[in-house]
Amino acid sequence: MQFIINPFTGKFDAIGCSSPTPPVEEYITFADPVVEAICVANWGSNGKLSYTQAAAVITLGNKFSYATENPPAEPITSFEELQYFINLKDLNADIDGYGAFEGAEQLTSIIIPDSVTSIGDYAFSGCSSLTSIIIPNSVTSIGDGALESCSSLTSIIIPDSVTSIHPDVIANCSSLTSIIIPDSVTSIGGGAFAFSGLTSIIIPDSVTSIGDGAFNSCIELNSVNIPNSVISIDRAAFIDCSGLTSIIIPNSITSIAPKVFQSSGLTSINIPDTITLIGESALRFCSSLTSIIIGNNIDLIDSYAISACESLKDITITTEIPPTLGSNAFQDNILLENIFVPAQSVEAYKIAAQWINYSSIISAIV
Repeated sequence: MQFIINPFTGKFDAIGCSSPTPPVEEYITFADPVVEAICVANWGSNGKLSYTQAAAVITLGNKFSYATENPPAEPITSFEELQYFINLKDLNADIDGYGAFEGAEQLTSIIIPDSVTSIGDYAFSGCSSLTSIIIPNSVTSIGDGALESCSSLTSIIIPDSVTSIHPDVIANCSSLTSIIIPDSVTSIGGGAFAFSGLTSIIIPDSVTSIGDGAFNSCIELNSVNIPNSVISIDRAAFIDCSGLTSIIIPNSITSIAPKVFQSSGLTSINIPDTITLIGESALRFCSSLTSIIIGNNIDLIDSYAISACESLKDITITTEIPPTLGSNAFQDNILLENIFVPAQSVEAYKIAAQWINYSSIISAIV
């Protein structure tokens, strides 16, 4: 018996049997007619989109973006059929920077196929009806603002294939109360969780840096665990975190960045001996702060660093040499009663520049 390759199936058919016939094409059934119309118009034929045609798509471009000059005429609500686009490589922004689903305000559900390796900038920005999303393990990069302003998002799983949390990635997600950062992540970008609904967060010991304003205005945040692996916490990282009453600064940190805890809910804080600088306005407007202990290697307390803390009564500084004190560093601390310093250094503090303004309340550590 002789065989011939069936041109439709790629398999061998016996000669003499019935003529080769094409397989029956199967078509995707879409739950959302608007999504179906967009898919058929761009990749389908004869008013339908087959599984084969979906499998041929490697990028979506801005076909579903509502931020472009020519957005879809009607809102989309679900796209779980995206899972059948099994060779889709990315959900990246188009050449003009518009996110793949940016501004799709009525999108409630979507399933990302595990062929996707990159979720681009602003991919789901403004998808305010999206309640949950599962990012497959194939994804290694999640771009800036990718899930920004997803105000209904309550659940997200970040796979351990992701190595960095990009800037603003989950900013303004006001319904998101918790998230697990995988051990693969080494950096948290600026504004990454700003204005989110997070109540607590554990930062894994793989993380080395926390960017500008990373947790800006997370007013419900009351618990943060910062590991010793973190060597930098940038400007305003925890600004306006009014629910944050305590925090432990790891010994791996050498400076307190400007405005890092400004207007937070801290009631007390211990600045470790590794810290040499407290930046401008670092603890300004901490209205619940009653006491602060500053370690023995401090060189500079910058302008307004610990000012307008209306409940602050005691400052303890353990270094013998008076550090440089910036202008107005302790301004408007209306209840400040004591500045405690080493006994052998009391007189040195009382005559040092700027410190002389507080000479009447400088006394020895008991």
